[in-house]
Amino acid sequence: MSKFHLEEFERLMDSTKACKLIMPDVLAREREVARKKFYEYQFMSPLAATQHFAELYSQKAKAFARMHQDIEAAEKVRGMGRNLFGKPSASLTEFWNTRLKADQMGVPYGLIIEFGFHFAGRRKWRAAPRPGQLFGSKNSGETWLEMFKSYAEEHFTQFTRELADLPQYRSENYRGLQSQDDFREFIREAIARPGKQWDRKIIQNCIERRYLPLSETLYMVPKDLRKTTIESLRSSIRRAEPTPAPIEKLLSISLVPSCCGIPSALDHTTPECSNCPFAELCTSMCETVGERMVKRYGSLSPLKDSRDEKRKEGQRRRTARHRAKQAELKKLPGSVSG
Repeated sequence: MSKFHLEEFERLMDSTKACKLIMPDVLAREREVARKKFYEYQFMSPLAATQHFAELYSQKAKAFARMHQDIEAAEKVRGMGRNLFGKPSASLTEFWNTRLKADQMGVPYGLIIEFGFHFAGRRKWRAAPRPGQLFGSKNSGETWLEMFKSYAEEHFTQFTRELADLPQYRSENYRGLQSQDDFREFIREAIARPGKQWDRKIIQNCIERRYLPLSETLYMVPKDLRKTTIESLRSSIRRAEPTPAPIEKLLSISLVPSCCGIPSALDHTTPECSNCPFAELCTSMCETVGERMVKRYGSLSPLKDSRDEKRKEGQRRRTARHRAKQAELKKLPGSVSG
């Protein structure tokens, strides 16, 4: 699953499909979580992020079935419907809302999914938890949160391996975006933690991945270790040990926030939108998505229109039944008319 789009057309297609599949009030929440979600997903469209989440969930559902049921049963487990992203459904909305909740917490999807199944297994659930059950039940809120904090501290790093391959955060694509600055601070904190040797950490993040400027990062090394660290770096470079990631200069569309191009998430009065460097591009994309939706479906949200019509039809039927009942009562002997 790609972590970003290379062409504006691809992003527009994702936004259009999202408007077709998901209610506007759910899509509006994308603006709220855009800056909170984990770095790996900051530039993914909401549709791509949900697809990625569903794939991870499906893999874990199979593994859970192998452990708690049997191998034959596990082979039949899909974790999601065969055409989950083909049409609107309660199941798709459940996946979407669960992914939004993970984004709100700012954690890797794999971590929240892994823990959700771990939590269910500890309570001897025989059936795999639904996406909406990954955060426990109504009665397990505080227990779930306490256990998750402990689990996350122990397992967090194993779910951050893909952070090694995110060109949006490399020096050649640095544009001073808030998401990029936040990521740099995240990497600095990781470097500062005890663990690998200073030279190895600097090689990984400044030379191979190019996430941080080398000159600035060297000042993080304690003074008494700085000279030997620099000598070790020079020696490694002479031996051609570091393998820099390929240079990928990305277009603006690959750097837009996840909520970009979602009409119901755009609100120029909010700080998120008014301060966004991509506000003009987002407005243009939202207009294009709206035009596409109206041209193809006659509405920006055919799903909302359909549900509104069903609700109105239900109200009309209830009103008709009530009037029919009142009419029958008037026909009874002794009824008062007028």
